[in-house]
Amino acid sequence: MEYAIGYAMAKSPLGPFTKYQGNPIFKKGEGIYGPGHASVTRDLNGRLWMVYHQQRGEKTGWDRIICIDRIWFDDKGVLHGKATRGTPQPPPVTDVTLTGYSR
Repeated sequence: MEYAIGYAMAKSPLGPFTKYQGNPIFKKGEGIYGPGHASVTRDLNGRLWMVYHQQRGEKTGWDRIICIDRIWFDDKGVLHGKATRGTPQPPPVTDVTLTGYSR
């Protein structure tokens, strides 16, 4: 089994949870190594972003890099995302007071 990111959903925070049958949504392949330990944030435009780590290379261990990529729900409520590597991403603006952003 490979290290990867999947998800489950529930109608209540206490469950019961149902794992998405298409898991994992972020996995090893095409230069992506061991994505894991994710956190999700929403930017001021309502877009979802996943912050997670990847292994720096194929060797197992603690040599990790931090990554951020967009995720989204389709019209059927299925979560999608695509892990990238070395692809510059604009930082999601999430807090008006920290960024100096004004509307």
